[in-house]
Amino acid sequence: MKTICIQIIALLLPAFAFAQTLSPQVQRQVARIAEENYVAFESVGPAGEVTDQYRSFTTLKNKATTAELLLLLKHENAVVRAYAGWALADRKYLHAETILLRFLKSNEWVQAQDGCIGGSEDLASLFYRRVFHQVATRSKNRPLGAVINAMDSVILYEADSSSTLLETALEHSAGNSQHYNRIRMLALHYKTGASIVALARYKKADDVNFLMTLNTKAFPAIAVFPHPEFWPFLQRYQSTEKTFAYFNALAGFRNEESVALLTKMFDQPDSEKAATIASQLFNELDHPRGSPLEQLYEAITVN
Repeated sequence: MKTICIQIIALLLPAFAFAQTLSPQVQRQVARIAEENYVAFESVGPAGEVTDQYRSFTTLKNKATTAELLLLLKHENAVVRAYAGWALADRKYLHAETILLRFLKSNEWVQAQDGCIGGSEDLASLFYRRVFHQVATRSKNRPLGAVINAMDSVILYEADSSSTLLETALEHSAGNSQHYNRIRMLALHYKTGASIVALARYKKADDVNFLMTLNTKAFPAIAVFPHPEFWPFLQRYQSTEKTFAYFNALAGFRNEESVALLTKMFDQPDSEKAATIASQLFNELDHPRGSPLEQLYEAITVN
């Protein structure tokens, strides 16, 4: 009997010690959040209502000290941890990358509701988006800054290859010389679309041969890195490929030869499909008025 009592005390002691370090008001909000057990965004449902769950989060954010929020990152309830991360993000906590790393390593998911959309989301993505929103709102058109760069670096080295966060980090980091070796390794090993395009943005001739081994998966990379050695490679596909990715790769060269080949390929019975692809190219390339590709677009859509 004595042994059982000791075991029960041992189980309860960490929770008791945890509670003793939180103010009563913070404990109440934590209990409410844990009971509801889902992450509500600011606006939920067709009417964009503020839920009681979000109000509990707001109270927690306003009443808890930074030390209490950091402690709540270790709480047993994942939703409480998610909201503690949000609160620290809203306070512009300087070491956001350490919180992101914790969430990436735990790889935990919670139920979340944003507007009319609900489903499972991982803590790392919820936290990253919250920080990104804070930084982007402040930065507007300026570079995203050290906080996002630090988080992107953590993602590049710690995130799972299938993570949507990795795609975001690759997009942000492409062209940064500090990350070239890591991005090249990701492209060589996983061969995901995002890693291949990120590698191509460095525009290194040493990567041309590798990219050509990817066959049709290389098309998006060629669109951003139109190296001369890719032109014969692309010509081999002109009789078999009728996809936007292929046409976009050809258009990336932006010269008379690419216009001639595109014009030839668009000369097909399915003129509606050709006009649609031409319109996509026109919007994608953001080329100046009066360029050969705009003339191509006009010729295809008018004739």
